[in-house]
Amino acid sequence: LPVIAALHGQVIGLGLELALACDLRVCGEGCTLSMPEARMGLVADVGGTTRLSRLVGPGRAKDMLMTARTVGADEALLWGLVNRVAPEGAHLQVALELARHIAQNAPLAVGMAKLIVDQGDGSAKATQLAIERWAQSLLISTDDVAEAMTAFMEKRPAEFKGK
Repeated sequence: LPVIAALHGQVIGLGLELALACDLRVCGEGCTLSMPEARMGLVADVGGTTRLSRLVGPGRAKDMLMTARTVGADEALLWGLVNRVAPEGAHLQVALELARHIAQNAPLAVGMAKLIVDQGDGSAKATQLAIERWAQSLLISTDDVAEAMTAFMEKRPAEFKGK
């Protein structure tokens, strides 16, 4: 299942590391994010350095980790640190809307997409392509694919069962 973080206020250190462990992140306009550990002689140690650098790239990760500076919502969106910026106070509503949008899709396909990205992250391109082929070979014969085709032909929304 996709995990969506709804962020507001100050998302600092371990709070940001927890958000980085989620699949998607939505924050309010006034949200600020930082990894201040360097100010205390430490590093982000619960996957923070690893997840941050994989998400925003090594240069931007080093910027946040080495300077311990705070990043605002707009910069976080530009960097890909968050997926959506919501009007202040609407971060939870926007996160729930995102979840509802995802839930309209075939659950097996959503799960496989998550698995492909997670398992393929950092692997060779050929390995990730092999994971894609494996996933597609499993999905192609599911009831959800048949339902999607039927719904398309009948010009109606699909009703997925996760089978």
